Amino acid sequence: MIKVLTLNVGQLKFPLGKGKRNNRALMLANILNKEENPYDVICFQELFRGNAQDILVRWLIDKYPYYRVDRSRGKYLIGANSGLAIFSRHPIIRDIKHQFTVWGGVENFAKKSVWGVEIAVEETKTYIFTTHLQTGLSGTPCICKLIDRNKLTSTELKTQQLEEIKNVMKEFVGEGDNVLLMGDFNIKDTSDLYQTMHEKFSSVRIMDTFATEESDLQSTAIGEDKRIDYIWSDGAGDSIIVDDFRSTPEITDHRGVVGFV
Repeated sequence: MIKVLTLNVGQLKFPLGKGKRNNRALMLANILNKEENPYDVICFQELFRGNAQDILVRWLIDKYPYYRVDRSRGKYLIGANSGLAIFSRHPIIRDIKHQFTVWGGVENFAKKSVWGVEIAVEETKTYIFTTHLQTGLSGTPCICKLIDRNKLTSTELKTQQLEEIKNVMKEFVGEGDNVLLMGDFNIKDTSDLYQTMHEKFSSVRIMDTFATEESDLQSTAIGEDKRIDYIWSDGAGDSIIVDDFRSTPEITDHRGVVGFV
């Protein structure tokens, strides 16, 4: 059994997002280092800022010596990378990163992607994928809409991104291995698109781990009664999801989702 965490850390470039960015990164690193039962793998989203990346790598490297952090240059000089990062206590054997071919609105300025790694845990191959799907398009500044490539709705964009994730997973994952997909999907569990997720991933054995009766996590967006962050697993019946990362209002606007799989 491995313990995993996914968390949107809200490390957006100034002036977007929550302030005190370096302080929030240090607080997060301090909490993670104090974990008596440390996570085997941590996946972050919205880790866009180089300073925050440096802080987390510097303070977590002793406990998580294997990591992947997107340090690529952002789009159009002022844009951002994918914001994805993976920290592991176990060796990363190989990885795969795919930048989505469709996006819209403010996402024109970020390299939104899915990133997967293969790790070896007790002689068992485990595949961990993390992603951050398209956010909503309402309220998007006009300049962002003007440069949209596809003119698709938010739902259409996320549906296509889910399809691309499925294809990446099928390409990368071996037969009979453990698979986890986690991140910020920007999809409410009460929406029609949530059902689409189930349909997309049925062919790769992925199920929503929130289906387990042990889960008491009802919201992942702080201040709102909704779930948009998920851990999907190929063995959801044996998975337990808990929300034990309740200090996050001081760190970001998401609750961390913790899984024992």
